[in-house]
Amino acid sequence: PLAYCGELPEAQLGALGSDARATGESREVFRTSLQADWRTSFADVTSLTGYNTLRHDARSDATRLVGPATFFYLGRLPSGAVVPQVLESKLFRGDRDYVDEFSQELRLAGGEDTRLRWTAGLYYYRQTYDGGLDAGTLSNLPANFVSFVPPFYTAIARPWFVTSGAPAFSRFERKTDSRAVFGALEFDFTDRLRGRVEGRYTDEEKVQSTPIRDGAAIANPRSFEDSWNFFTPRVTLDFRAAEQWLVYGSAAKGVKAGGFNENASVPGEESFGPEENWTFELGAKGALADGRVSLDAAIFYVDWTDMQLPALSPGASIPQTVTLNVGTATSRGIELALRAVLTRHLNANIGFSYTDAEFKDAHNRSLISLPSFAASGGDISGYDLPRTSPTQWTAGLDFRHPAFADFDVFGRLDYSYKSSQYPTTDRLTRIGAMERVNARIGLESGAWRLELWGDNLTDDATPTGAFRDAWLNNYVDNQVAIFLNRTTVSYPRLRTWGANVSYRF
Repeated sequence: PLAYCGELPEAQLGALGSDARATGESREVFRTSLQADWRTSFADVTSLTGYNTLRHDARSDATRLVGPATFFYLGRLPSGAVVPQVLESKLFRGDRDYVDEFSQELRLAGGEDTRLRWTAGLYYYRQTYDGGLDAGTLSNLPANFVSFVPPFYTAIARPWFVTSGAPAFSRFERKTDSRAVFGALEFDFTDRLRGRVEGRYTDEEKVQSTPIRDGAAIANPRSFEDSWNFFTPRVTLDFRAAEQWLVYGSAAKGVKAGGFNENASVPGEESFGPEENWTFELGAKGALADGRVSLDAAIFYVDWTDMQLPALSPGASIPQTVTLNVGTATSRGIELALRAVLTRHLNANIGFSYTDAEFKDAHNRSLISLPSFAASGGDISGYDLPRTSPTQWTAGLDFRHPAFADFDVFGRLDYSYKSSQYPTTDRLTRIGAMERVNARIGLESGAWRLELWGDNLTDDATPTGAFRDAWLNNYVDNQVAIFLNRTTVSYPRLRTWGANVSYRF
């Protein structure tokens, strides 16, 4: 079959495995920030400075089978005859993400005690990224190897078989510089009616190069450079209908900057443009029963244009993964949240949301191999947005009571539900409804916290995500694409429990 159809099954116990050579990941994160405030007769001045680093390396078992994967190849016998043979080997994946970030914001605010308040500022952000992702087997090809079956697989899979003890690695470097100027005006029309207008102009530039491929330096690294600028406004109106009730409405534009397709071979596809959306929201927040019950309710509508989506290149001679601006989409729905104080020591909460999200006018070229999409060129207009559950529920109970000395005993029980969803745009594969029950119980003082916890207590094994392998790299950079016609599925942690002890000082 070209694609898995129907609801994805739960994983059978013992069906998934890992190899000891999949050494896992190493992750180091450093975060620091500095805030400085000055008060002048004209305005309050705030400076916000941030510097963050990430160092992440990983090697994982990409086969995810108890045993090795099977490769079919043509091998030469001592007689000289070339016959089909079988090679078994594990497939590993290597990751590297080295990130350095610096940000600086300078903000002025005035009119604090007047009906008209204002804010203005400047913002700068710089990120350098050095990383990549590739696959390898950590084993050699047989001495009698001639070619893989099918033959075109040889050019794709042969670099996987290495002798260096590590997967073949292709690395790219990217630098992002973003500059913005922003401002806001807030005005009290009356004691009960307030309006706010905000605006932000952003200029963003990205430069990317691929200096290393398959572990070797490239003489002439492929480079990309592009820039985008956009204006994002927001308008908000608040009305205090009663002492404990607020009604509000807002309209805001959001922009997701463009990026690069480092594997693109067709001129004009090296970069993709920004994704834009307008979000409209109308809601109310209030309290009942002398503040013991609080309620939040909202309806929303989101209108996307130039939505970014991984797809097959429409013009490439062989299937290639690129991100394209595929078209328009909308999302609308409601959100409800209720919190209640049941007793002095027991609180409860419940939440509900309903979302109707679909493509309006969009094409996903990665689907053209499927008969139902071939004639339309991958038309997905009217299809659900992927990874969106129409219905979601949450509920919880929170308990706290004095125990002894300065210790309190506490407990927390949470329930969540997500209705079934389509993980991909083709609407052929479906993830079933998912339920989770988590619990916490423990003792806490001003300094100490002792906690017993359990997650996924019902042992729900419903998949958490999936995608169809329309190309070899599973959306991974620096790999040529071929069709494998399989679905890769992510599964949750099953019932997990543990204990935490912490001390604050």
